Amino acid sequence: MLYKIFNCGNSRNLPYKGMSIFIAKKQMIPTEDKDMADALSAYPYIDVLTEIKDEDYDNIHFSKLKKIAREKGIELHPKIKKKELIKLIDKVR
Repeated sequence: MLYKIFNCGNSRNLPYKGMSIFIAKKQMIPTEDKDMADALSAYPYIDVLTEIKDEDYDNIHFSKLKKIAREKGIELHPKIKKKELIKLIDKVR
């Protein structure tokens, strides 16, 4: 899963695992490191947005996919299959 770390505040250095990560004002840093996203989201004015890649949909539980589809406004047939649901979600993107 892709995480986008966005700095809404002033430019600053944030400590992470003994390193210092510089994030400029209104800068976005993409990462796939969940630990980094969780650690940096604890700081004020840091937002973490998640983006699901197409290949990640295959690993998501079917009920979670149905929830994502409902959030995107897709009406679901009661007997829809997982592959069909993934195609519908991709079309809405």
